[in-house]
Amino acid sequence: VFFTSIGVTAEFVGIAQNIWLIVGLSILAILTKLIGSAIGAKLAGFNWRSSLGVGAAMVSRGEVALIIAAMGLEANLLSSNMFAVIIVVILITTIVTPPMMKLFFNNPENVKQRAS
Repeated sequence: VFFTSIGVTAEFVGIAQNIWLIVGLSILAILTKLIGSAIGAKLAGFNWRSSLGVGAAMVSRGEVALIIAAMGLEANLLSSNMFAVIIVVILITTIVTPPMMKLFFNNPENVKQRAS
């Protein structure tokens, strides 16, 4: 119900005017979560491939970002246009997470074992 109410309140009119902001924020969101989490995993003793896999798994912004954005909109700290931009960035980070995880967690040895 919460996520439906968020979707109903978002106005996506004029979102094309903010396409470069969406692209920039999406890249920034992906890189900061990927690199920051990968460094944390590396410091915890993971190898680099696994560390990047952990970072990829953390990229999705999901419900916490939606809650914060909704609170910002409700408190008039965000305009409806900026709220829509944030919603699109959240959707993009959620969509790119599974392929990134597959990229880093796809172990070539497992593929060979499945083929035989």
